Amino acid sequence: MVYHETQKFQYCAIHAVNALLGYAAFTVQDFEQVAKQLGKETGYVGQPYRSLLGLGDYDVNVIGRILQCKGLEIEWQDKRVTPQLERFHEPHIVGLLINVYIRRWWRFWGSSRHWSTIKLIQDKYYWLDSFNQSPIVWTEPCCVEHYLQQLLLQDGELLWIKQIEQDRSLHSCNRWV
Repeated sequence: MVYHETQKFQYCAIHAVNALLGYAAFTVQDFEQVAKQLGKETGYVGQPYRSLLGLGDYDVNVIGRILQCKGLEIEWQDKRVTPQLERFHEPHIVGLLINVYIRRWWRFWGSSRHWSTIKLIQDKYYWLDSFNQSPIVWTEPCCVEHYLQQLLLQDGELLWIKQIEQDRSLHSCNRWV
């Protein structure tokens, strides 16, 4: 099933993770709890894992911790290697999270990062980007390959999301506080 959320504030990480999982699995409160817990664990003053204003902009550490409670983990795509779409067919692969630089008019000090998802569902590739009103559907693998190659050239990050091996799975959603 295709699940898509549209952009609210800077909550693209939440939208991308929920799209990846196919339902509204996590809320702002979940991500905030994880960001605060990571801050406590690392001893940082302030909130290095989200925006200072508390409007989202969560980093990969928050996403990684969130995904662990669903038995999932992140595998970074090596930028020196062309992404192989065959990976989508591997039984342990759930999808692909994408992280790109974007410029926002209110961020006068520069740019920020934006999260989206690509999933393979019934032989169609769905780009689930909360900036779009609805999913973009690619039926031709060459379109997806071209898009991913362009992202890597523009300093984008590709993160394969896969199931954790049973003996390593943490499944610990309520341990954030």
